[in-house]
Amino acid sequence: MEKIQFENIPEGEDIARKKEIRDKIEEETRRIDALPDEEIIKKATQMLNDLGLTFDDLRDKKVVDLGAAEQIIERAATIKGTGTVFSVDKRDFALSKRPEVKNGIVADIRDGIPQIEDNSIDLLISRGGPPAVIRKRQEVDFSINEILRMLKVGGEARLWRLFFVFIADKNERFKELLQKKSKDLTENERREKKEIENLIEEESCRYLKEKGLNVVKKRGGLGWSYGIIKKNI
Repeated sequence: MEKIQFENIPEGEDIARKKEIRDKIEEETRRIDALPDEEIIKKATQMLNDLGLTFDDLRDKKVVDLGAAEQIIERAATIKGTGTVFSVDKRDFALSKRPEVKNGIVADIRDGIPQIEDNSIDLLISRGGPPAVIRKRQEVDFSINEILRMLKVGGEARLWRLFFVFIADKNERFKELLQKKSKDLTENERREKKEIENLIEEESCRYLKEKGLNVVKKRGGLGWSYGIIKKNI
């Protein structure tokens, strides 16, 4: 089966296409739910590593996993007894159905997450999910403010990748290169694509800093960057 990681149901698609996508996502959730604990811990360890974290970094903390889908990190943290993880995803059908995984929250950050109180979260993580994948700048602005609302003073958000789609969408050459399969790119095109990706990462970091945020860019999983946003006040 084709693995779907971050695909949303597109607006305007016909009902049959929406059902096809939903069925694939539900099938993937069932597959993940059936994995043994040791496999879940292995997957969660890699996901945290992409963000420069370990399970020790979750210990005794309240954590929001944004775009959590199958709730892998929450399940692993429950198994290991490290921290309290709230798994947020806008798709109820993507969340785990296992009875021990109890902290799933159905919410779209573009509309706010009222289930999470102000100044209550030590750490927010997003691995390949929102706000980076949101296509409208005003919705990204709102989402960043919502993240800051939830974080305690001294808390932090870690976003992987540090690569905002609303910025990438403005680069016509990058969109052209994305139309090609990776195996069909020439060596020059591969270099060009990587250079453009690096520029988009830099612009994404600059966007956050221009909002007055304390942000640090670091290299994470798959060689891509992640951003650390500190809430100081």
